[in-house]
Amino acid sequence: MKKCVVFSLANLKGGVGKTSITVNLAGSLVTDNKKILLIDNDPNGNLSSHFGLEINEESYTLEDVYVSKNLPSIFDMAAEVRANLWVLASSPGLGSVISYLSSKPNREIRLKNFLDKTKKEFDYILIDNPPSLNILTLNSLVASDRVIIPTQLEDFSVEGVQRINKAILDIKKRINPELKIQGVLPNMVNDRRKISRSAREKLAGFQVPVFKSSIRASVKIPESAEMYKLLIEHGKSTAVNGDMLSFRDELLSAL
Repeated sequence: MKKCVVFSLANLKGGVGKTSITVNLAGSLVTDNKKILLIDNDPNGNLSSHFGLEINEESYTLEDVYVSKNLPSIFDMAAEVRANLWVLASSPGLGSVISYLSSKPNREIRLKNFLDKTKKEFDYILIDNPPSLNILTLNSLVASDRVIIPTQLEDFSVEGVQRINKAILDIKKRINPELKIQGVLPNMVNDRRKISRSAREKLAGFQVPVFKSSIRASVKIPESAEMYKLLIEHGKSTAVNGDMLSFRDELLSAL
């Protein structure tokens, strides 16, 4: 039986491009005819918006995973946004789940319990997370095999790497000993900036793996999002899409 790999994309600093990396990594993996599930674990719902998903009272969303017991098949809950690519959407009510779970038993393993029944259907599951260490992010880390940490090469973003690393070490110790940081991914990179070079040096001192690949700054990424497209659809021949494919190849070679 094939083994699904569950990835969390996380950084405790916002604005580092977690959603764009999640979406476009998925787009590059689908080209290998793999089945991918994206999970929008952020109340802001940017990943869901990227695909133009419209949520109403009849829609199943990730909120149901956290608060409901009897759920249908993942294929009745998630939207197939491309061939072999499904999205389990966020919802306006996902933010209220944080307070709802605060007094509930097993509050950190609800997503894991759901994915343990679901992941046999997929090759990869990618979870996009909020830029905070709340119960949603903890659920994601507990449910995951590997963590990808996108970061800009700026001081505040790099400090977010150190903070999420501490959280991951705690989760490994308490709940998920198999959890592994796959690597830090420099994103929106402009190596001509002096601060980028100093941030790389700072990362090297954190004792966390850093991908050799990096994703350069490019207008093609926000343009893709505005058009509800994947980078591989909007900018297939661009240098930044080449960056994404190189990252995909490096990631897969390490699994």
